[in-house]
Amino acid sequence: PVPEPFDVVVVGAGISGIGAAHHLRTRWPDGSFVILEGRATFGGTWDLFRYPGVRSDSDMFTFGYEHRPWPSAKPIAPAAEIRDYLGRTIDEGGLSDHIRYGQHVVRAEWSSPEASWVLECENGARYKCWFLFACTGYYNYDRGYEPKFPGSESFVANGGCIVHPQRWPEGLDYAGKRVAIIGSGATAITLLPAMAEQAAHVTLVQRSPSYIVPAPNSDPVAAAAIQEGKSSEEVHRSVREQKAKDMQNIETYGALMTAEQRNALFISYMRLALPEKHMSQEDFTRHFTPSYNLWEQRLCVSPDADFFRALRRKKASMVTDHIEAFDENGIRLKSGNHVACDIIVTATGLQLHENMPMASMKVSVDGKPYVASTHRLYKDCMLSDVPNFMFCRGYFQASWTLKVDLVCKYLCRLLAHMRATGAAVACPRVPAGGIGEPPAMPVKANYVLRTLHLTPRYGAEVPWLPLFSYQHDQQLLLEAPVADVGLEFSSAPAAA
Repeated sequence: PVPEPFDVVVVGAGISGIGAAHHLRTRWPDGSFVILEGRATFGGTWDLFRYPGVRSDSDMFTFGYEHRPWPSAKPIAPAAEIRDYLGRTIDEGGLSDHIRYGQHVVRAEWSSPEASWVLECENGARYKCWFLFACTGYYNYDRGYEPKFPGSESFVANGGCIVHPQRWPEGLDYAGKRVAIIGSGATAITLLPAMAEQAAHVTLVQRSPSYIVPAPNSDPVAAAAIQEGKSSEEVHRSVREQKAKDMQNIETYGALMTAEQRNALFISYMRLALPEKHMSQEDFTRHFTPSYNLWEQRLCVSPDADFFRALRRKKASMVTDHIEAFDENGIRLKSGNHVACDIIVTATGLQLHENMPMASMKVSVDGKPYVASTHRLYKDCMLSDVPNFMFCRGYFQASWTLKVDLVCKYLCRLLAHMRATGAAVACPRVPAGGIGEPPAMPVKANYVLRTLHLTPRYGAEVPWLPLFSYQHDQQLLLEAPVADVGLEFSSAPAAA
């Protein structure tokens, strides 16, 4: 079929893609665009994951959109409320007609003579666009990270059940069952209190501890503003302004502390939530002393201290050890101890895209296949030698959507600049003198490290550095000139 033409194609209708649609519709109203979503509905992560208790681990005042108020004083929200929020954003923002479902993009080919992309979907549909915007997230939707545990077959053969949170079976009955959760990340910390409500007992089996911050699930600024009768827009603006100040303060005061002092401070928060009468100092040290520094892995949040409450009530317990194997009755540990269970939840993490940020798309530029590790990252949202392409990847240490909003605004700035100057192509180029090697990655999360050698690399200086600070990134993406030495503009080739 002849490709259907658009100015911009956005791939993905999750929280990033929906945000992109809003900004394109309001900031670039004369352009045409479409969102291609491979699944049957919107929501991305918030539709894919269906495990008990699935929720945000960032506050919804900053994880939600700048333009759409979060309608509650509760900052941590269950997935169902987030899906509803996204659905209303689509409906009330007039975005429905721009989204096409069941359009799994499998191939994207750039042609310099045509100054355009041609996309092909799994169902045979084809699209043509001037600019391609990938909002596909950072992990593989089809499979999580699932290390092989010897003895799994014996456990299942004896009636046991093994489930990964990314493929949670509908109707799984765990009431009155003994549950073991393997993992110590956000998913495991979410699952434990949720499953402990009905399970006979839940045991968290972790190889090493994480930082888990107990926090009240009510924002005082929002609650006070609602009490004063302020509009939802005023509440949203007040809370976001306070969050921005809080982030600035954390950066400022955090810089005055040593890593050891920061670590000790957050460990003390966990100790307050789990006093010695509920867990001995020896056990607490073993289960709650991470081997890494704060922020080297993502911080886990425990709203209303639900994780610690389950431990205090003895509905759940923790084991810090290495797994030897599964057996007929549960998990055998290297220490010689054993965790008896009926259900094993392998909350062992995400599997990142190995073709970042192209997800499952096979991409080529003038016939040359895209190989992620050969490219450099420009402003953390474009790629060297990949023309008219941008991608969206949120923050690691702050709310994902704060960065989404910045990148989407930057996209609209770039498109407007190209239209105003008559440029047909914008492509980051590494200068002849090179850009140096990137600073050491502050992120030590295993799911990041597993694929780091396969991803595009940063440089040693702006605009090739990673973007980590919302305050600083606003200046780079929203205020600095669009045209700089790293971005090459060109006009369309003359017709033959």
